[in-house]
Amino acid sequence: MELAGTTISLPLAQYPPLFRAAIGKLNKHGSITLVVPPELAYGEKGSPPAIPPGATMIYTLRVADVLPPDKDRQK
Repeated sequence: MELAGTTISLPLAQYPPLFRAAIGKLNKHGSITLVVPPELAYGEKGSPPAIPPGATMIYTLRVADVLPPDKDRQK
């Protein structure tokens, strides 16, 4: 996403559990690099053609901003 100059903005609950745990440790403008073994990522099947079987995934997460929950969406 960084190469494309885009960001993702989702409620925390919509991220995968591993990402939620990492994001929960960050503050606004914080960043973290996750090295995720195959068994916690795409496994032995991968996601061809972009992700080969047994791939270790490396993600860099950056929190650009933290917004309060949208109360209208929670109703």
